[in-house]
This record gives sequence, C-alpha cells and structure tokens, in this order.
Amino acid sequence: RESLAQLAASFADLSGVESILKPGDVVEVMGDATYPGNVHIRPESSGTPENKVTIRGISVNGKRPKISGGDEWSFVLHASHMVFENFEVTGGQGGWLWRGHSQVVWNVLIEHGEWNVSRFGGDGTGATRGRYRFAYNTIVLGPDAQAFRASDLTESVEISNNVFFLPGGGDPE
Repeated sequence: RESLAQLAASFADLSGVESILKPGDVVEVMGDATYPGNVHIRPESSGTPENKVTIRGISVNGKRPKISGGDEWSFVLHASHMVFENFEVTGGQGGWLWRGHSQVVWNVLIEHGEWNVSRFGGDGTGATRGRYRFAYNTIVLGPDAQAFRASDLTESVEISNNVFFLPGGGDPE
C-alpha cells in the first residue's frame, strides 16, 4: 500500500482524481493553494441521486483552494449529481459546462474576459434536461462577461443568495 505522502503527491491536481470518482465520494481539497485549471469532470464520474459526488474546498489560513488558468477552461463539470463547494475559480479561457442535477455552492467564481461564468444545458448535441442550483457564491464579472447561459431544454435553475460584483459597475447580465 502507498504511504499517505505518496498518495497525496499523486493527486497534486484535480485532473488526477477525476478518473477514480465513484458515487458517494467526497473529495476534500486543501485551501491556501492554487491548483491548475483544465479540470474536466466527465459523465463517467457522476454520482447518483442518493449518492452524490462532492468536491469540497477546505479553507486553510482563511483561504479557499483556487483553481486557476487553463488553455480551454478552469473547471468543467460534465457529470450529474455533483456538489462543488468552497472554491475560487478564475483564469480559464471559456465558460463552464454543467450537466444535469448539479449544485454549485459557497464558491468565488471570477470571469474577467468575455465568457460566461457558467454555461449549462446542451450545446447543440443534445439536451440535458437537468436541474441546477447556484447558492451562496460570490460572482465577479468583468465588463464583457456574462453570469449564466442556459441552453437546450434546461429543466430548472435556482440562483439564490449569491453576491454579484462588477468592479467597473453596472448590472450583471
């Protein structure tokens, strides 16, 4: 059996964890650290209605874990029955894609470019008919960014108790 140090080193970023996720798993990511972007949680890593997969940031020294950068995206959640909470996400080139029945709670989501903080639903290849919940997030938008984009037969979206911050002023789109 691997030592705890070897095991921890083998998951220095979330991309390595994605391939072993199973329903009911809870992944705790330590804060006061920055992790590389281009994280894509695929449908094969989905939870179930009874056993969601939770990816939870654990604050260290008062700082959430940060997922930053990426050639295409910072973080893409393409799996169902997921909970993603207590992260700061910034610096990707594109918006997020969310699959059915997901929750995004207690995060700091930042988009300084011209993309969406979150895009959910289908993208022309089929509808997900999913339910999405965004709660207790701080959402920072640049002058050309949009908060959310829903596509193709999204069943429902709950957006509650979030704070929207536009450094240049104005109304969030």
